[in-house]
Amino acid sequence: MEGCLIKVAVGRPVSGPFTYRLPPQMGGSIEPGRRLIVPFGRSRAVGFALGPDDGLPPKGLRDIAALLDDGPLFDAPLLKLLDWAARYYRHPLGEVLRAALPPALSGLDTPSTSPASRALAEWVALTESGMSASASPRGTRMKALLDYLRAAPEAGVPLEELFAALPSSSSRESLRRLIDQGLCRTWLADRQAAPINQHIAGQSSPVHPTSEQSSALDAIHEALDAGRFAPFLLHGVTGSGKTEVYLRAIERALSLDLGALVLVPEIALTPQLVGRFRARFGEKVALLHSGLRDTERLAEWRRLREGRAPLAVGVRSAIFAPVQRLGMVIVDEEHDGSFKQDDGFRYSARDLAVVRAQHQACPVILGSATPSLETLHNAQTGRYALLRLDHRVDDRPMPAVKLIDLRASHGHIAAAFPQLAGRIRMRAEEERVKQVAEPAVDYGSSVPRATQPVSACARAEDLPRAQAPLFSPELEAAIEATLDRGRQTILFLNRRGTSTYHLCLSCGQSLTCPNCAVSLTHHQLRDELLCHYCGERCPLPERCPTCGGRIERLGMGTEQVESELSRLFPSARVERLDRDTAARPDELTARLSAFARGDRDILIGTQMVAKGHDFPGVLLVGVLLADLALNLPDFRASERTFQLLTQVAGRAGRGQEPGEVLVQTFLPESPAVARVVGHDFEGFAARELAIRKAFHYPPFCRLMTCRLDGRDPRATAEAAHQLRRAAEEAIRRSTDALRLLGPAPAPISKLKGRVRWQMLFKGPTARSLVPVASAIEQETARLKGDVRVSIDVDSLSML
Repeated sequence: MEGCLIKVAVGRPVSGPFTYRLPPQMGGSIEPGRRLIVPFGRSRAVGFALGPDDGLPPKGLRDIAALLDDGPLFDAPLLKLLDWAARYYRHPLGEVLRAALPPALSGLDTPSTSPASRALAEWVALTESGMSASASPRGTRMKALLDYLRAAPEAGVPLEELFAALPSSSSRESLRRLIDQGLCRTWLADRQAAPINQHIAGQSSPVHPTSEQSSALDAIHEALDAGRFAPFLLHGVTGSGKTEVYLRAIERALSLDLGALVLVPEIALTPQLVGRFRARFGEKVALLHSGLRDTERLAEWRRLREGRAPLAVGVRSAIFAPVQRLGMVIVDEEHDGSFKQDDGFRYSARDLAVVRAQHQACPVILGSATPSLETLHNAQTGRYALLRLDHRVDDRPMPAVKLIDLRASHGHIAAAFPQLAGRIRMRAEEERVKQVAEPAVDYGSSVPRATQPVSACARAEDLPRAQAPLFSPELEAAIEATLDRGRQTILFLNRRGTSTYHLCLSCGQSLTCPNCAVSLTHHQLRDELLCHYCGERCPLPERCPTCGGRIERLGMGTEQVESELSRLFPSARVERLDRDTAARPDELTARLSAFARGDRDILIGTQMVAKGHDFPGVLLVGVLLADLALNLPDFRASERTFQLLTQVAGRAGRGQEPGEVLVQTFLPESPAVARVVGHDFEGFAARELAIRKAFHYPPFCRLMTCRLDGRDPRATAEAAHQLRRAAEEAIRRSTDALRLLGPAPAPISKLKGRVRWQMLFKGPTARSLVPVASAIEQETARLKGDVRVSIDVDSLSML
């Protein structure tokens, strides 16, 4: 038979590889990593060549339809990493390879990857009128463009970068209006010669390193110069200068003609960090994130692949960036959960960063003020080298943290909390039982579900009707004092909306989403109930849908806090930062820029305010309710609470004046809250690690979660037990000490109309769990109905 046989990974959710024939007219061989078009079923699909197939031709052998590009899109080290990731995370290799490419290259009708000329670019900058503080155009979009350009150098920014940061169909029209008003101008210039946008206020030129920074850099430079794999945990308190260590390590790598890769949790929320990279390295930086249009992401990917940009800065998916001669990998805020993909290809970018550095024989830096306990344990056991930055730059003091015990000031409400919490837990358990025993009920799209009362005891009328004040007297006084000094305040509450729980005071029923097993949140601006999981919207009924009783609004969110702040401090300039007010990049940029310039006095927000912002004017940070996430059914709840509180506390006192942090809590004795007072990460970690070891949880074991979801509650439950039997058989055959928890309904037992079950597996190593995963996959092929099954290796979410 003419033509050689080629193993191909098809970019579809199917196992493989598949064998195809390379027609003689396409040549005698094909390089691994080459993108192809192949016939698949009754259609065609994108595929990737893996190498020759020396076996016998299969029946129904088909020809490769076309070769794309001038050569392979993945070099050997990157192809090795992707193959490793597909096997480790148990995902089809073809889909993994597609996920590693820009979206513009993932379809059948894709552009060429050959180099394109980009000698000239259109630039934009403010005029003198635009720089004036009095210039204030109408419209959110125009203000966002103006704010972005005011944060840039006077020489301007590339037009494509401006539109990438503020993607919208109306951005071009808004820019035209700014030009017509004489607030900015555009021109053509040499792209390489022109300066780049810094996008921040901050230090762009190198500063003299502290002694701690110098010691850390000495260790990093030694490994870099030697060209060896060396994982480092850079554990530095907030404000200790971790970013400067990153910058100098990258400078060293670039001086050796090596490339570097920097992963950040979310570029839109960390513009200051990204801006410092752009300010220091200019055109050498390629940005990779979802805010770019497909053509712009492709252009940045090309710059990396062709070696014109040696430094990639991006979010989770940038771990697959085609950086040439990779010599340094950095993961900032390595503890952040956004580095783990929670659907589809469920990979951890942080863990793959370590694997990629190992494959490329180069150093990898994992930086955090609150490292994950898995990373800390690796440093304690010698797998990673520990580099410490224990002091803030210029010996600025850490902010003083004080706990405010809400039980003392709101004892009557606190006394009812256990009663209310017990009712909620009983109701959740009742719902899980009902989902197994009863068919799903369609409650309609416009009527909130009212859950049935559990019992006649602990009736809703007995609960206090008074809502706890949002601000304790101490916090209210501190806000007023900060305003009097002309300084800024950040208030943190990790919950959106106005009220988050709605209870009938007559029959004890609560309003929940008809599609999900969660409460509906009231949003005052639209005056409607909203499910934050599926997006279901409906009016808030004046009376209970079942008995006509009065509905009490409980809980609080950022929208309610904003309203209360306006009442208490009518002259204060308040900004709210959450997914409701900053859903688009331009909105986020406008709000952050206004606060950074000092145009706002108080910033209230969710965890978006806890990211790596550096606002020197912030002297006060207030945490309105520290214990929101402590009672979640997740063994990492305490760790995540401590991390979040520490990160948000670190926003205070980053200028010349010392800061203060006030933490309101009903659980001041909880270690996750109490240890924040002394910035005592070591004490918290030691206690938490002891608990994890006693109960056999990571980092003292490896986790794997099997999740199922389906529309039929009974069929989904039966499928879960069918997979359990297959898993138990694999466990019996194993020589390793494996443990199985479940199956059981997931804590969030229904999402988007589908009931959810899960099983949790523990093993001494990741390899020990492979036979169990294989057994589940084999049994999944025998399942009937619409039940979907997924396997999550090194799972983070327990909900």
